[in-house]
Amino acid sequence: MKEIIKFLNDNNGALMVVITLVYVIATVLICIFNYKSSKAADKQLDESKRQFNETTRLSHLPVLTISTNDGIKNNLFNNNQELFQITTSITIKNIGHCTAQLVEAYFDFGYDEEEKYDEICRYLAVNETTRYSFASFYSDEIIKNGNYKSEVKLHLRFGDLLGNKYKQTIIIKLKNAGSKIVAFSCDVGDVILIKHRSSL
Repeated sequence: MKEIIKFLNDNNGALMVVITLVYVIATVLICIFNYKSSKAADKQLDESKRQFNETTRLSHLPVLTISTNDGIKNNLFNNNQELFQITTSITIKNIGHCTAQLVEAYFDFGYDEEEKYDEICRYLAVNETTRYSFASFYSDEIIKNGNYKSEVKLHLRFGDLLGNKYKQTIIIKLKNAGSKIVAFSCDVGDVILIKHRSSL
């Protein structure tokens, strides 16, 4: 026992250095662990916020489609000696979770033309409908072609009540039906988020 005490007394300085070094190393390791834990907590908090924001956004998502009640109406006008003019009226319905705001649309006939949106309604509540129409011109040769088929794309833009912006495309399919070209079906595309509100 006396030898141990003598050893400690003789090596007091060296032991203090070792103890201090162990203490410093332990402190550094604790700081590193606390930093990593803090970063992990921040990431988890950010992910929780993202999931909450996304859940809230989806609960306010408008979805537009063609109404099945009186969705597509075709009318034949007299030809102007060279072309037949046919107007097609579309009933657009909101089947989403919340009101669509500032609904804009334009018909794309496949030409190289500028995208020009028209405002068709300021607000479109859930299950509410609005009408939009386009005119097409056909030659007598096309009217008489029993195998004629084509399509028109209806591009839609709108927002939700949270300030997010969306786009959606509905493809309207046309075919020959006797003495006129009619829209007979449509493919409704997914709603695509184009501008996310930074925070909810």
